[in-house]
Amino acid sequence: MARSVGDDFKVFPAIANIFNMWDKEFVKKNRKSKEGGIGHACEIETSVMLYLSGENVDMSLADDTDMMTSDLKYCPVDFATDKKRRYYLSTWYLENSTHGAAGDPTFATKEFGEKIHKMTVDSLVEVIEEFYIITSKLEKRVLKRKNTKF
Repeated sequence: MARSVGDDFKVFPAIANIFNMWDKEFVKKNRKSKEGGIGHACEIETSVMLYLSGENVDMSLADDTDMMTSDLKYCPVDFATDKKRRYYLSTWYLENSTHGAAGDPTFATKEFGEKIHKMTVDSLVEVIEEFYIITSKLEKRVLKRKNTKF
């Protein structure tokens, strides 16, 4: 889809995955939940919400009903696992989520959320700066392609 948008509108789109913005070793070292606890509405995302808007998060509703695990060798559900991710399947495909979550929010803390948020913002700034530099250089090039696409 990104390639089609680029071709149709003559722009250089990029796709960023928020999970790639986090230092996996930091998460593995600092998480409190067991494997399966980090996915969606999980320890990380709930921690970030506690940091950004703590008064709007009712932790009394948090439970580990939707712990997500996968026996697939190359498709772990949990971001901070040692398993090698080679492809992605929606958690809806892998598990039957009761509340629409994937993980364990019960270990969420405002402090962990603050660190993850800062890591996310810092990483995005680096990505945007690099993306700006490369697209500025590419903007000036003359393409030799004979096809009508970008």
